[in-house]
Amino acid sequence: MLVMGDTYTVLGGISARLFIKILVALRIWYVPHRTIHRPTDRKYIMSQQNFDPNQPNYNYNPNMQQGMGQQPYEQEAPDARSKALLSYLSPILLGLFGPLIFWAIYKDKPGYGFTKRAATRGFNMMLTWGIVSAVLIILYIVLIAIGAAGAAGARSGGGAGAAGIMVLLAMLVLAVWGIGNLIMLIFNIMGAVKSNNGEDYNYPVPYFKLIKE
Repeated sequence: MLVMGDTYTVLGGISARLFIKILVALRIWYVPHRTIHRPTDRKYIMSQQNFDPNQPNYNYNPNMQQGMGQQPYEQEAPDARSKALLSYLSPILLGLFGPLIFWAIYKDKPGYGFTKRAATRGFNMMLTWGIVSAVLIILYIVLIAIGAAGAAGARSGGGAGAAGIMVLLAMLVLAVWGIGNLIMLIFNIMGAVKSNNGEDYNYPVPYFKLIKE
């Protein structure tokens, strides 16, 4: 029994020493191979002593600071402002089709985001005013027709006053339509001037947004 006990003691000591050697070997292997996560924030890196931006360990990617979903910076084309100016003035000759042409040409061209926004807003505004103009013209025609019918009835005995009122209302509608056209012209000139100065212009009245910016 004594011999067996000594044998177990010797084996236990050998096993303990072997286990310790295995742990030491694993620690020696693990420390050099473990991944060290270094901070990538530029402010933190620059605040460290012996900072050298030319060292490979300090490579900095400015896109890392952009939030998720943000668009990368797009360099503006040299003639983007002049194209935006022309898109605001194009309704003078082409109506709502002027801004639509500029939008179709520059909507996918890099560097022309400024032009695209101007053309989009111009088309939406001109489309809105086109709808309002159509309503005003139809109303004018209806009032004139009622006034003419009233004038014809007045010859056979009465209704001249009502016919005169209808004609007066028709002239008022026509005046509103003319003033609206003048206001649209002023808005487009303001947009052209601001675009030429590099300012992002938006119309000061509500309008339909058929085309999204």
